[in-house]
Amino acid sequence: MEKLDKIKEHNLKIIISIYILQFIFLLVASFCENKNGMVLINMITYLFTLFLLFYQKNRGYQFIILFYLSLYVFILSRPSIVMVKGMEWPYFSTHTICVAQSIIFFTIVFLYLGFCFGSKRINNIFLKLDKDKVYNFKFTKLVKCCLIVTMCCNFINELFILFSNFGHYTNIYIGISNGIPIIKNIAEFNIYVFILYLAMKPSKKNVTIFLIFYLLCGLPGFVLGARSAIIVKIIFCFSYLLLRQCAYNEMWFNKKIKIICFVLLPILICLMSVVNYTREGKSVFSFSPIDLTVDFLYKQGTSYDTLCETIEYRNELRDDYYINYTFGQGIDFLLRNKISCKFTGLDALENGNGIVNATQSNNLAHRISYISLGKYYLKGHGRGTTYMSEIYLDFGYMGLIFFNFFIGLFFSKIIEIFKKNSVIRILCLLGMEYLFIIPRFAFFSIFSYLISYYFWIFIIVIFICYKVLGRKELKNE
Repeated sequence: MEKLDKIKEHNLKIIISIYILQFIFLLVASFCENKNGMVLINMITYLFTLFLLFYQKNRGYQFIILFYLSLYVFILSRPSIVMVKGMEWPYFSTHTICVAQSIIFFTIVFLYLGFCFGSKRINNIFLKLDKDKVYNFKFTKLVKCCLIVTMCCNFINELFILFSNFGHYTNIYIGISNGIPIIKNIAEFNIYVFILYLAMKPSKKNVTIFLIFYLLCGLPGFVLGARSAIIVKIIFCFSYLLLRQCAYNEMWFNKKIKIICFVLLPILICLMSVVNYTREGKSVFSFSPIDLTVDFLYKQGTSYDTLCETIEYRNELRDDYYINYTFGQGIDFLLRNKISCKFTGLDALENGNGIVNATQSNNLAHRISYISLGKYYLKGHGRGTTYMSEIYLDFGYMGLIFFNFFIGLFFSKIIEIFKKNSVIRILCLLGMEYLFIIPRFAFFSIFSYLISYYFWIFIIVIFICYKVLGRKELKNE
């Protein structure tokens, strides 16, 4: 056993040495102002890291690979396509691209090192399994009925938004259409009821039915032109089934399912590429699957441009007063909700794109969009955000190292965390809704449920129902 540990330590030293060598090459390419060279080094580092993960296959490696794939689609795809096609670099200065590529390098490396550290070193008492609760039949039936009601309301609300805004998808972002008030309020509870139900480990048949319905709820938004919602849902469904398979040795991905996924993936990518044009009333330039796939990856790589813009506009984004983008959504909720605004005298935030959000909030997506797009932002367009930009602006390179190391550490223990108990499983699934796409979203989106009134109302109601039904069952016995 000691010899095996020594071999692993020796291998880790070799891996770190290779990373250091790659970083030296990256520095040389940056000093030579060779943009394609920097991208090439990062792509080599990226592929080398994926090879290590596939080769080592430590527990939970599937999940960090999924995160790396997301990192490629939203960040690395655009510069790699520019490099391979020999396209011009018209957007940003050499200094900006150097900083952006160094941010990407640290992200790739410390995600892996955090995962590697967690896989080999940590054996926390917190991760020891608790005995899972067995839910009584009445409580399970209540949750299932609530799920059906909230899902139906969610679907109706999405259809209403689709039909009332068809051809004007930007209305979603400027807050014009919010759906039918009563239906919308019930629909807001859907995700929490849905995750509670999934955390109770329902049967394969029930899981399949509700996951399909969950995906159907994202179709109206997809038809309207909002692609991110359906992407979030697809990745969440995939990661949940993968967790069930890894944690409990259940077979969810047999050969037939894998073949279906392999066939559907390129079709879905092509559809998303087409929607990118049709939502703005433009004609599709080509229907070739290869052209559509490359176009899709290039367009999804817009988050790389966002990363570069945050570097270029750093002085404007770091105002005189204190601002924090990494935890910005939480800070804004505490300081600028309707109740606190009465005491603080601050302006309440708007539902969509607006001047207050763009100039006074801690939301990087709004602020960078307004700075870079101006009036175009007020019409419903935006640059979005990425967790790397937020962390870099707030904490610099040391923040990137720490946060990415921690994310990698979490992936190394995600299976043990999921297996612990029902409450931890619920929190894990709530965080996972956005975890895999934070290369395109805000870091705090992982914890965004904590600042939702609906979440806390849901917690109180479920707690009361669980206690009441539990007491009734004891009395009957």
